[in-house]
Amino acid sequence: AMVVADDGEAVVGARPYVAYPVRANGDRGLALLLNDLMVHPDHRRRGLFTRMTRRVIEANAEDATVTVNFANDLSAPGYRKMGFDEIGTGLHKDVRPQHPWIFVGERLGGSAGHIAGMAADLGAATYLLARRAARSESTVEVERYRGIPAGRISGYEAGAVEGIHTDRTAQLYRWVAANPRWRYWTYVAGDGGQDDAALVVKERADADRGCWIVDALPADGSATETLAGLLDAVVRDFRDAPQLSVTGLVVYERLLPANLLRRYGFHPSTNRLLARVTASPDTVFVNRLGDAAPTIGGLDVRDPSNWTARIHSTE
Repeated sequence: AMVVADDGEAVVGARPYVAYPVRANGDRGLALLLNDLMVHPDHRRRGLFTRMTRRVIEANAEDATVTVNFANDLSAPGYRKMGFDEIGTGLHKDVRPQHPWIFVGERLGGSAGHIAGMAADLGAATYLLARRAARSESTVEVERYRGIPAGRISGYEAGAVEGIHTDRTAQLYRWVAANPRWRYWTYVAGDGGQDDAALVVKERADADRGCWIVDALPADGSATETLAGLLDAVVRDFRDAPQLSVTGLVVYERLLPANLLRRYGFHPSTNRLLARVTASPDTVFVNRLGDAAPTIGGLDVRDPSNWTARIHSTE
């Protein structure tokens, strides 16, 4: 959804947002993820940023609990002025560089970028080969699906997920899978028992820029070894991708145990080397809507530790 502003002749601003279900301690709520706000250069500094954002809040005050957004240096002052709560930095993720030449080459440019990119590719290949040699062979039987079998995996969220997290309903999965910009694959293991697990992977439909693991089930981090078998299959199937990242269905969430990710060569984007070729983290803001209490399931939305989203506290 989005709010747009026009001057009577053309659209001069847009405030897009995504409404998505969240859950904590058995209670459900609705969060609004505020996406990139756009204002035509000729109409900036006229209050459109504030007016469009307020219109979103007013239109959703009865249905939604909280807004969440990741603001860059240009937009962060606007949210502070509106009284949004600044809770940390975000867009952190885990990355497995497989062929980093494309990213290093683009960042540095010219012959220096070409040479550095080749060296980065060689270093990544050597490192990943060593990680592979250290892993035991997986015996997990894996089923692969094109798309997302929403009806099957929506029941895999058994367990006590700690923190405010995306409510993984079949409806949400169907909505995610309908996005024409992405191709999806789902890896499933289990036959209805407590060790059932699944991974959902996406890649751009129009460019070869890598792949993203966007969901891991069960979401409470259990069934680790079954997830390891699925991760092993994903790594093998997408070994030619420039990179594999772990993100989240709607926002960047903690999906897999850190020790499991390290076993397969994933590292946080805050890593000293990765930080040089990944985007700088944005400021995370939340804002409760209407008369709603600033909590979901008794967890204060203003505390970054209460979210499964990858938010690093600035305190």
